[in-house]
Amino acid sequence: MGDVTNVSKLTVDDGQLILGTTTVVEAELSYLDGLTPGTVTASKAVVVSADKDIASFRNMTATGTATLNAITSGDASLGITGVAATTDANGGAIAIAGAAGNGTGVGGAVTLSGGASAGATGTAGAASIDAGAATGGTGAAVNVGVTNASTVNIGGGSTTININAAQLTASAAELNALDITAAGTAQASKALVVNSDIDISTLRNVSMTGIMTAAAIASADASLGIDGKAGAGGGAGGAVATAGGVGHTNGAGGAVSETGGAGAGTGAGGEATLSGGMSGDGATGNGGAASTLGGNANSTDGTGGAATLRGGEGTGTGTGGLATIAGGASAGATGVAGSVTIDAGAATGGTGGTVTIGGTNATAVSVGRSGQTVNLKGTALTASADEINKLNGAPIGTHTFVIGAEGGNVINVGIQLNDGDAAALAVRGAVRAYLSDDAAGDSVAATAPSGGVVIGTDGLAIPVTPALTNALLVDGNLAISAVPEKFKTTQTAAFLIGGVSHTKAATDNLVFTAAHVITASKFGIVLIQINAAGTVGTKVPLATQAYDDAPTALAALPAVDAGNVSLGYIAIENNAGDWTANTDDLADGVDVTTAAFTDSTEGTIASPKMWELVSESDGDIDINITEAGAATWYLILVNPTGTLVPSAAITFT
Repeated sequence: MGDVTNVSKLTVDDGQLILGTTTVVEAELSYLDGLTPGTVTASKAVVVSADKDIASFRNMTATGTATLNAITSGDASLGITGVAATTDANGGAIAIAGAAGNGTGVGGAVTLSGGASAGATGTAGAASIDAGAATGGTGAAVNVGVTNASTVNIGGGSTTININAAQLTASAAELNALDITAAGTAQASKALVVNSDIDISTLRNVSMTGIMTAAAIASADASLGIDGKAGAGGGAGGAVATAGGVGHTNGAGGAVSETGGAGAGTGAGGEATLSGGMSGDGATGNGGAASTLGGNANSTDGTGGAATLRGGEGTGTGTGGLATIAGGASAGATGVAGSVTIDAGAATGGTGGTVTIGGTNATAVSVGRSGQTVNLKGTALTASADEINKLNGAPIGTHTFVIGAEGGNVINVGIQLNDGDAAALAVRGAVRAYLSDDAAGDSVAATAPSGGVVIGTDGLAIPVTPALTNALLVDGNLAISAVPEKFKTTQTAAFLIGGVSHTKAATDNLVFTAAHVITASKFGIVLIQINAAGTVGTKVPLATQAYDDAPTALAALPAVDAGNVSLGYIAIENNAGDWTANTDDLADGVDVTTAAFTDSTEGTIASPKMWELVSESDGDIDINITEAGAATWYLILVNPTGTLVPSAAITFT
């Protein structure tokens, strides 16, 4: 058949169409029937669109190499899977490689990414790389950057990375801390990894807020320091506590030993120092306290663990190491340095441990230095060592008495003075003593022994008499003078003013201080007094007296002036006419009816009930007490420290 033109329909009865040398059957031509360029249709040929695009493939298999600029998933996921293996065969490998560069060109990059989300709440597609599943065999590994890569980048700045479904929150810089040279050795800015012996070395400083438990802590250098945390601002420095382990059942608490290293040859032992933390640089920051405590007993009848702080032992002629406990130094101008506390471990149900300073080996114990405050039971000790040493051998102990039998109204009382260690005094000592009616010494005896108290064969008794401040001891024997308007003393007067003894020799022609007046036929009184300078003066109740009788006038006798004592008084009964002192005379029946001179009563010193007792060189004293009647007293010794030591009853029958 020749050319066919303008045919609207061509029918081939045998189902074959021969075009040149190519035979096209009906089934083959049906692959082209009804297709849409750019869209895959089932059982139809695939024709790309005008943009050379094709869409809607379901599965595609290639035995060669597919070269693409990009692969994008149009659905929720995109899977590229190697050919499934048959029995005991290897799964098919998948290789995705960028094109090789030419000359100095850069090789093509390979990008595998999930599909981008569209809506505001849509989730972008995930990108997964996985090995093919092996049935009965071993799953293949997923290798990233194994052969050719010089750098492998994982994630961006805000990317979340998961390992075994757990989020990796560590940064690359943090992970790099694991890049160490050798396990068991600390490196700057690196993680600590112990070696096969679980050891770590070359650490510099370690701080912690909890408890470190170790079998031993040894210094690899010249010294080992355990310091409390330094305070900040006004904060207190951190405390350092070293405690022995708690005992179990009836076991003793673990001992704590902090020892300086032993010296070698003539070298001194290493110093062991336990210091509280230094306070911060704030004005009121406190240094941290340093405590060394024995372990607490935690069982019935358990004893608290011992706490030992000891310098290292020297060898040869070397000196043993010094052991020092010091509180942390303060920093601010008004900061308080850290205190040092040495305390025994607390025992629950048992006996608290004893704190011993200088117990066994010490030849000397030093406490404080010049300028420091030393407290005993919370009270500042202000006495110096020299002052305290004055108590050494002082009579401050419990003294002993030997009370003899009464004989001839006399009882001998022997006394042995003892020191604070209850040893007999080996030097002369003195105590104050008094007689008391009370066994505890709560009162001084109401009456003194009738025959007095005197020293026996040992010691010295110095009476302590009641003080007389202002008193007339010996009167001056007042009288009228040869010149009748005047008066006189006829013997030496002795008197005390302010506790000081004075005398005034017999003196004539004494005059009145003023022109005292007594009205005619009335009564008057004139006080005569003397001062420490020996000046005799007079004093009257009124400048002009007019009392009706002598008793009334005597009742008006004025008190002596300050700084004076009374020598006596003159009681005057006047006759006709006023009497004026220093003008009218004192003779009876002349210018007055009578003028009576009366001396003041002389003061007396009572028998002593109190003494200063001084012992012999061996501390012995004995006294003799004489009493004619029946009486019971107690001899009370007053130690220099103020404590009282009473004797047994001293009884006269």
